[in-house]
Amino acid sequence: NRIMSGVAIIKKLLNAATTTQVIAGVIPIGTTLPAIGITQISGKMRDTLAGSETIRLETERIQVTVVSKSYAEQKALLRTVRDACKAIEKLFVLSSESVMCKAVIEEFIGPDFYDSEVILYMQSVDFMVKYQRSI
Repeated sequence: NRIMSGVAIIKKLLNAATTTQVIAGVIPIGTTLPAIGITQISGKMRDTLAGSETIRLETERIQVTVVSKSYAEQKALLRTVRDACKAIEKLFVLSSESVMCKAVIEEFIGPDFYDSEVILYMQSVDFMVKYQRSI
């Protein structure tokens, strides 16, 4: 049962950088804003020919979505996310599992979204998270 993942690594980075609510997964309707949601888009475990190693390199595309009540708040929160999610060669510990994060690399910033019915401003940024974990 895998506890640590790219989502957990990004969540730890964001919780250390902001007091804004950070949610692993989709932000539920009715959540107090502002809020940050973290989801995995895709992932790949790097296999080796022998397949017998006890440590594997994993790469995951993680999307971080900020939701706020104003455009200015959206942009400020996205800047906080981008500044916080920079990690190279950092050890993360969650429960009983330790993971060596090799890199968090910013990939793409998504478009601005606005929902006029509920007055929500949203934007996402994707990161490639590379880490080693024991198997």
